[in-house]
Amino acid sequence: MKLKFELIFLITFSVFSVFSQEYSLKEISTYHWEKLQGKKLNPDTIYGISFEKMKLTSLPDELRNFKYLRLLNLKKNRLKKLPGFLSEFKQLEDLNLEKNRFEIFPVVLCRMENVRFLRMGRNTFTQIPECIEFMKNLVYLDLYYTPVSHLPSGLAKIGTLKKIDLSGVRYGTEFQKVWKSK
Repeated sequence: MKLKFELIFLITFSVFSVFSQEYSLKEISTYHWEKLQGKKLNPDTIYGISFEKMKLTSLPDELRNFKYLRLLNLKKNRLKKLPGFLSEFKQLEDLNLEKNRFEIFPVVLCRMENVRFLRMGRNTFTQIPECIEFMKNLVYLDLYYTPVSHLPSGLAKIGTLKKIDLSGVRYGTEFQKVWKSK
């Protein structure tokens, strides 16, 4: 069975990169969370929210009111886990979790089947659970500089997956041969 995506590896000291601009929802108007506070906006009309660089260790409960989000940027915070209510965001397609403090892959993500672009680079988890296969619309998975020790076979079951960015992650030649053959 051939996978329909390319694996990107760090081989010796060369860095291969994928430009994430190619994989994003550029047309979505994104509001920074701090600017939304105190405004009388209907949460049903907000499709993109950014919490970037807010040093958050948890997400505010008020976020659960924004059920129609398509883009959620949580980049550069101090998150170690995600709240279960995120799985209720059925419209969410683009989720940025880069540069947080995830030591364990958040399993709530496995219940987010409509996410197409998942950025998890610069975290510290080493395992990806098999349940990732339930992210059946995933197109792009960014794991750059996240020390995952192996890729689960569940990834091969995601027919929409086109690219995985593993820049900065070192794998042996046997690992590379196995995944390139799939």
